[in-house]
Amino acid sequence: TNQTVEYRRTVYTFEIRKNYKGLKDKRTIQLVTSQMTDCGVSFAKDKTYIVYAYNDDRKLHYKLMDQKAEPYITTHLCTRTKKTNVLTLWDSFVLWLA
Repeated sequence: TNQTVEYRRTVYTFEIRKNYKGLKDKRTIQLVTSQMTDCGVSFAKDKTYIVYAYNDDRKLHYKLMDQKAEPYITTHLCTRTKKTNVLTLWDSFVLWLA
């Protein structure tokens, strides 16, 4: 049987302040996320984050991994994406060295 499953996704627009790898010459990026899994992430307006993003083309839900979507850039909490604070200075330093 052919089954279509609804899924929710949220698109955030980020201003890139420091780029450690990839996305050369970009000042902004649209990031697609979902809160439908344990690693789902949401972002607050006017806050600064260190984001580990990657390209994907799967629908954003653990039961939909075999269903394709238009390619997008995404992230989740399991990638170590987090709001910046004093402790993320170490992350930034390590990324700068890499």
